[in-house]
Amino acid sequence: MNIVGKWKVVQVKGRDEADNIVWLNEEEYKAFLIRSGYPEERMAERMSIFGQKIIFTEDNLVEILIQIPEGISQEEIDAAVASGDAKIVDGMMAMCSSDPDDAMKWKEEDGKFFSSEGFDLETNEMSWAKIDVVDDNSMDFMLFRIVRE
Repeated sequence: MNIVGKWKVVQVKGRDEADNIVWLNEEEYKAFLIRSGYPEERMAERMSIFGQKIIFTEDNLVEILIQIPEGISQEEIDAAVASGDAKIVDGMMAMCSSDPDDAMKWKEEDGKFFSSEGFDLETNEMSWAKIDVVDDNSMDFMLFRIVRE
């Protein structure tokens, strides 16, 4: 399988009423947040997860694209891009790391995929999380089930 390309979030890991870990679609996730007492005024921010895109690049980087938040001016966007803190891809914003070593990466080993989680301060080595392939068009990445766009 080749994971290079753009993917979208279709489910989020959560818990059902019996406290079992389950994959929740947008409607189920909103019900989970309401049931958990999540503040109504922050609900739209949390639900924006379903608008995210994830790009696995040829050069083994992972870019997480988000909708540009309301209220951000074009000047603020231009300043973030000019500073190197962000870039615009397909009308969405990707945050950039000022240190290339801190950028999120992916790798393949023995037919299995992994994404970087950061450096382990004790070993001074990158720690990696497994990306579970569900089928040819979907994967479990971090807390998200993603499908090829």
